[in-house]
Amino acid sequence: MSRPPHVLCAIYPAWGHLLPMLPVVRELVRAGCRVTATAPPELAERLRGLGAETVPYRTPLDARLPDYTSYANLAEAISVLLDQVLGVAPVIDEACAELLPDVLVHDIALTVPGRVLAAKWRRPNVRVLPIFASNEHFSIDAEFAKLAPAPDPADPPHPAVVRYNEQLVRFLHGHGLSGDEAGAALAGVGEDSVVFMPKLFQIAGETFGPDHHFVGPSVTEPTEGWAPPEGSGPVVLISMGTSTYYPPEFFTDCANAFAGSPWHVVIALGTQVDPDELGELPPNVEVHPWIPIGAVLRHASAYLCQGGISGVMESVHHGTPMVLVPHQPEQIANARRVEELGLGLVLEEATVTPELIRQAVDRLRATEGLDDRMAVVREAGRRAGGPARAAEVIRARAVEAMQTAPTA
Repeated sequence: MSRPPHVLCAIYPAWGHLLPMLPVVRELVRAGCRVTATAPPELAERLRGLGAETVPYRTPLDARLPDYTSYANLAEAISVLLDQVLGVAPVIDEACAELLPDVLVHDIALTVPGRVLAAKWRRPNVRVLPIFASNEHFSIDAEFAKLAPAPDPADPPHPAVVRYNEQLVRFLHGHGLSGDEAGAALAGVGEDSVVFMPKLFQIAGETFGPDHHFVGPSVTEPTEGWAPPEGSGPVVLISMGTSTYYPPEFFTDCANAFAGSPWHVVIALGTQVDPDELGELPPNVEVHPWIPIGAVLRHASAYLCQGGISGVMESVHHGTPMVLVPHQPEQIANARRVEELGLGLVLEEATVTPELIRQAVDRLRATEGLDDRMAVVREAGRRAGGPARAAEVIRARAVEAMQTAPTA
């Protein structure tokens, strides 16, 4: 080839979406690709450190949308999300003015601009999914709809739905796609999907075709070391993510629930609680604002979390059983799958208490066959290929496009 394959990666900043992409960018660079990444300015240094060129978004992407407690809330949230993702479309479009990409890689949250711009450029696109893939046998959208059922079709459409449709039509017309071209683009005709989980974990995984590449967990191995104190007991990591606020009292009560137990407790608070707010804690508890969870999970016997797929796949990668307290519909689906595969226990958010958490963590250690089941799924993830396999899929589409499409 006269030049390296040019890969454009449109990055979505939510941690569960971002973290699996970082090792893929690294592997693409290692494979000899030129990588341009569009991302929020605060991620630029991290991406450049992996060898990518970066182009900053000029408008915000707020990954913490409101809870979907009603159809009206869901409609408003989706309209807000479309506003945001279409707001970054000009940056993605302008990022490759000098040289069009050979393949456009975009997060599922950026599906609309990703598919439309790839169609406009006559280039292939690869969609990356840090969540379950959907088809006629399983749909993550249907999980959201369970909590926010749609109104009677005979009723007038919600104003947010009208606004969404108008925004979408204007965007399509603005990029010069005909009706047939727009329909094919929005349907994802000809695209590949890279799914960051083993096919064994995917709900209805056997129903997906070869255009869905289940590459398993895409995990950055921690460079910072962590080890349990000498002579301590089994480790439990407690990390409730950043999307839902848990008050300091929740973490204090959790710590006290493990007082006097054989467990060594590691609590990762995130950004919404200060460690000083927790007060005095039992000696078998350590607290961090942030810690690479992989550094702890490789030593841990249990992981308490909300069930975001990034954390779940970290657990699968390290073979750590889970106790899940899901909040969002996506997390509920993840937790159900963990339970179906026998990889952990699920507690209801509405009734959870620190005492129930302690009991569930204790039950994990006594659950027959749990380690064997974790080992099976962990091995399936390892064999799926991880970030190297994802990069291979993406690079193959780029090379194919270089052979068939003119450069610009």
